[in-house]
Amino acid sequence: MTRATERARNPDATRAQLIRAGERLFAERGIHQVRLREINALAGQKNRSALHYHFGSRQGLVEAILSAHQTAMDKEVGPALDAVVARGDPMVRDVVAVWVRALSGQLRERSGRDFLRIVPQVLDMVNPIVRRGATVRASTQSGRTFALLDQCMAELPTPVRRERLVAYSLILTALFADRAALVESGEDITLDDEAFGAHALDVICGAVTASSTVDTVR
Repeated sequence: MTRATERARNPDATRAQLIRAGERLFAERGIHQVRLREINALAGQKNRSALHYHFGSRQGLVEAILSAHQTAMDKEVGPALDAVVARGDPMVRDVVAVWVRALSGQLRERSGRDFLRIVPQVLDMVNPIVRRGATVRASTQSGRTFALLDQCMAELPTPVRRERLVAYSLILTALFADRAALVESGEDITLDDEAFGAHALDVICGAVTASSTVDTVR
């Protein structure tokens, strides 16, 4: 049996190959700079319609990539957030620490590092939702996290709280995308993984919990 025949008889394997190829190219060159035929080629698909057949579109492939990693992380994040809530009176640092640990885990594998470099590219779809105060449906635990952080900042005016949540997303994803790119580059790393996690937690919490001087009554 040829490899092409094996792929044709195993659509799950074909999907996995397309997802992996998409991860690699989107991370290296950007979601909208990659031609779909390049993804098909890297995935070993001679059929030019393979990607469209399995995912419908470029956006469908992006969503499949994000969903695969988010679903895996939710399995870790869910129980961790349960523990934070069970202790009572959740603090920003406790909530953010859960995601810092989860994203740190993504750094250990190339696929995870590619995912981390893709996430900042799609925040333009998430941030408007956060600013409107609507539920973020990127993943069950992502939406839950925004709600918990919003609760932690209840003393701030609503517009400020929402901007703080956007800042949380921007800083968290930018820090880990940069870390992923640094690991991939092979350059010297000044902070080991544990130190980087502590650094990321300090920076994010510092931004989110900073005193507000915003005048919202103008």
